Amino acid sequence: MNKERLDELIDAWRDNDLSDEHAEELNSLLRESEDARRTFAADARMHGLLHCAVAQEAVERVAAGPIPDQPRTPWTAIAIALCWLAAGIVVAMVAWQRGGSVSSAKPDPSIRVAELRYAEDADFTTARQSPDRAVVAGSRLGPGVYLLKQGFVELNFYGGATVALQAPAEIELRSQREARLLSGRLTVEAGDSERSFLLHTPAGEVVDIGTRYGVYVDGAGVTETHVFEGLVDVRPVSSNASVQRIEANSAMRISPAGKQESLLMDATTFPQPSRQIGEVLRHSGFESGTKLRIGADSQTGVWFGDVCQIVREHGKVRPYTGDRMLLFQSTGQDTQDGSETRASQLSQWIDLSPWRDAIADGRVQAKLTARFNRVAGDAETDSQFSIQLESFEVGSDEAQHLLKSGRLARSRTGHQLLSDSEPASWEKLEAVLTLPANSRCINVMILAFENVVNDDEVNEEFDGHFADDLHFHLLIEPASGETK
Repeated sequence: MNKERLDELIDAWRDNDLSDEHAEELNSLLRESEDARRTFAADARMHGLLHCAVAQEAVERVAAGPIPDQPRTPWTAIAIALCWLAAGIVVAMVAWQRGGSVSSAKPDPSIRVAELRYAEDADFTTARQSPDRAVVAGSRLGPGVYLLKQGFVELNFYGGATVALQAPAEIELRSQREARLLSGRLTVEAGDSERSFLLHTPAGEVVDIGTRYGVYVDGAGVTETHVFEGLVDVRPVSSNASVQRIEANSAMRISPAGKQESLLMDATTFPQPSRQIGEVLRHSGFESGTKLRIGADSQTGVWFGDVCQIVREHGKVRPYTGDRMLLFQSTGQDTQDGSETRASQLSQWIDLSPWRDAIADGRVQAKLTARFNRVAGDAETDSQFSIQLESFEVGSDEAQHLLKSGRLARSRTGHQLLSDSEPASWEKLEAVLTLPANSRCINVMILAFENVVNDDEVNEEFDGHFADDLHFHLLIEPASGETK
């Protein structure tokens, strides 16, 4: 037995980083060496992993392999049984990581696989118990079958997926990345293609490839899969049907017998989970390649406004992230709406049209965070910073014209801070704006103020004032779908 190689494979298994090839290598070592089995079982017990995936089918498959013929004391028999159980867990864990099915897994009541994040007029209970036990928002859910008799719920699986479930529905939670929809309608927001979510139905299995999709199972087990974003693979249970890949904006109906039919994708009939849309703001870290335009501009995705500069370390101030940051240099004579200002401001337009349906339902909030810093200076050093969000019911071209003519935004919010004099301290500002229905664009603005008036009106200047690490997100609240 190669002890060093065994330790490497066990470490990889414990870290959920075991490939199929290496899993087979580890299983071979366990089959061939009792010392290896003892080492593996001891390590698994030490880290509390033996209860993670007690998959009877996998255990029986591994246990059916040849075991070295040698005398066994009662203690040895118990140890070997534990080791073969651990070997079965390797197979089960790898199948789980790769999206495989472990259909006979026995739930461990001590394990929690998901959290009930949100409930709306929901009657959500555990099933096959007497009496049924109601589940409320905030509950941590273990494996088992759950009934949604009315309303709408959102489940956050600890493996990363978010599932929105609409009544009437019955669902079995199996693991942190696996569930079975017995009947009803749901939407899965999977997101990370490296950590797939496996959804079983009476007609087959749906495996995401970094995606968002809806599934409907009727009383006969017929399954519809509607793909909103990304790709999914549908594996029919019928041996007469092949695996089907469904692309975005497509849909398919499959029966338990394997009959297949293409459909028109319809997202409106499915519940929608909450979503956080990030990376909408361009060049939010002011790194290399960031372009700054002086004056007004209506183009989305570019920074425009007063004179600023992208710099590296400046005196005792270092960038909060990366190796560059924004330096505010001078103020404009007027704000965009025509009033007087003593601020240096920088703006960016964001097009909201991709999320118009959710905005029309009043389910979207815009959230901006930014960090600010300045030199230590003295009593005459300016200290005020601000962030603002302004939404408009027109496109950015017309919105820019409205600002110039002095008309106000449809909705706006902002926050200010008086910064400290410690250059090592980056201070954070946050603003949240609920977007009115029909909002089409939003203006993101960061500002540094001349709040200590000590310059002439022609050359207002800053001693050294900086911004970095901006983040803009759209937070979309969950919603139920229309019934057929």
